[in-house]
Amino acid sequence: MFLITHLLRFSVRHPRPVITVVGVITVCGLIFIPRIRLRLDGRSLIPSNLPEFAVDLLFGRKVLKFFFNPYVFVGLAQRSGINMKFLSKKATGRLKAQGGAKDVVDFDGHAIAVIDEIAEWTLGPGTFDEIFYNWVRPTSMIESFRKVKYPDFDELLHNVLRLFAGKEVG
Repeated sequence: MFLITHLLRFSVRHPRPVITVVGVITVCGLIFIPRIRLRLDGRSLIPSNLPEFAVDLLFGRKVLKFFFNPYVFVGLAQRSGINMKFLSKKATGRLKAQGGAKDVVDFDGHAIAVIDEIAEWTLGPGTFDEIFYNWVRPTSMIESFRKVKYPDFDELLHNVLRLFAGKEVG
């Protein structure tokens, strides 16, 4: 650790000798090691055996695109037993105007709502971020909706009443 600190201090105080030594080592390496190819651009950071398509992806010359059809997504959810539907444009606008659902994702002005026996909610950006950026399949998202569990409200109410009455819940 002391050596690294000492070298760092020396390189800050005397940059010219350090740059000269690095230059001499580089030139010697180029002359005496025949297979070194000095590339000073971004390609030096990418393995040379990488396929050309992957290199084009990394440099942005090619772009991956995929298609998400919200109508098929809602249809898949309905077939799996989830009550999912598109809200009307008026209902979606009302939700956005109230501010309670400021991040509502809409498709052509229609938000997607999920309705069950306890609650109704709209799908927000988190759901679609999982699909678009984390490569979660839409069918996996639908399965996660099916696994949503709510607490037993009778038991929850009973425990809350016991807490307020001063009795220990157990």
